Amino acid sequence: MAEDDPDTAAKLLQFLWVLLPNNPELTKDELRSVTFDLADRFPFSRSVPLPLREAVGAYVRAEDLTTATEVATRMVTLARALCREEPTEDTLHSHAFALDTLASVYRLRGMTEQFTACLVELIDVQFEHANPCGAAWGVRELGALDLLAGDLDAAVAKFSRAEQLYLENGEDAETSSELAECRVLLGRTALARGDRDTALVHFARALDGVTCGSTLAREVERLRDAAQRGQALPDTTVLRIGEFGTVTFERPSPTTSTT
Repeated sequence: MAEDDPDTAAKLLQFLWVLLPNNPELTKDELRSVTFDLADRFPFSRSVPLPLREAVGAYVRAEDLTTATEVATRMVTLARALCREEPTEDTLHSHAFALDTLASVYRLRGMTEQFTACLVELIDVQFEHANPCGAAWGVRELGALDLLAGDLDAAVAKFSRAEQLYLENGEDAETSSELAECRVLLGRTALARGDRDTALVHFARALDGVTCGSTLAREVERLRDAAQRGQALPDTTVLRIGEFGTVTFERPSPTTSTT
């Protein structure tokens, strides 16, 4: 298949994975074998991880999480090697995306230790590529794990470290938004410890630098107002506790472009 053209072969395989439920002539295992063969022959192709990602989704939807883990692990292996061979912003993003995919499968399997290992690798590679904002996001996500587990001291330590990394990265729109999200998490943690005054300080600081009237600002204001009144915090859409490893693996439409 496309002996000297891995990009075309990868796009074809990606589309075949999308069409798989409607094609009785193909089985997942046959298609996986061909996809793995392509990965073996072109380990540094930027396109090969695309059909692997579709394969992970197919196995998750079939509730075969063991094979989904195998495929996602191969996806990470390829992305990691490519990121080391060609350290660019694009390959770093692909590496992070592959780790997010594998972590999502581990989350479905309840494999917390392996999930955390994916997040630690993400943080390490962000530091290696001198991307403090990406590293801060990863540290923040570790804090979210601690918050959800009820380890509030550890959560505060990680959120505070993430805040420091954001501040060291300088001010831009992306950093300001992520810094606000981090400060909201510090506020949530303070409330969980019964310290409403500190929570209000964090919520107020979260509003610094965000666009007035934006969805983010409105959600922070709702949290702040609820905390001021001593009420339970409302549900939020933008401000979530934990974003890493939350891929849903919904089946794409066969008409969706694979380019």
